[in-house]
Amino acid sequence: MEQTSRRHTTLLQTVLPIIWCLAFLVLLVLQTAGQSNPLVLPTISMVDANSNGLILKGDRSAWERYCTKMDKVLLDGTGQINIVQVGGSHIQADMWSAELRERFQTAVPGVRGGRGFIYPYTMSKTNNPYWYKPEYTGKWTSVKNVQREGTEELGLAGYAVTTTIR
Repeated sequence: MEQTSRRHTTLLQTVLPIIWCLAFLVLLVLQTAGQSNPLVLPTISMVDANSNGLILKGDRSAWERYCTKMDKVLLDGTGQINIVQVGGSHIQADMWSAELRERFQTAVPGVRGGRGFIYPYTMSKTNNPYWYKPEYTGKWTSVKNVQREGTEELGLAGYAVTTTIR
């Protein structure tokens, strides 16, 4: 009986590490098979990808430098790219810019991009990103860059807010 028990123990000590290694390899394969490459675009039958392109008039050197830097970041994991996206309410609400940030961060694991400039839009009675909840007290009046009235000097966000009551 004791000899049978030793054989089972020896068998377990031999087979168990092999089972763990196989299980690890299976999980590794399943995990990588489930992650698609964000740089590879899906093929769509009605789109002729070979006909797509950018038409740049004049000097292409700035575009070529950008593409070279982007290749280094995406393919080598080296370098840095700063992107400034200027726009209206879709930028203000962090809709398109959040998607762009997310895609870059997915393409290059470990890279983190920040939101950048933020302004307490609710003070100007307009929309904030859903995740940004500024608090303020007092009664505030605002002037927006799309309004004709008002003589206040506008700030970087295109707004001016003032208060007389605290």
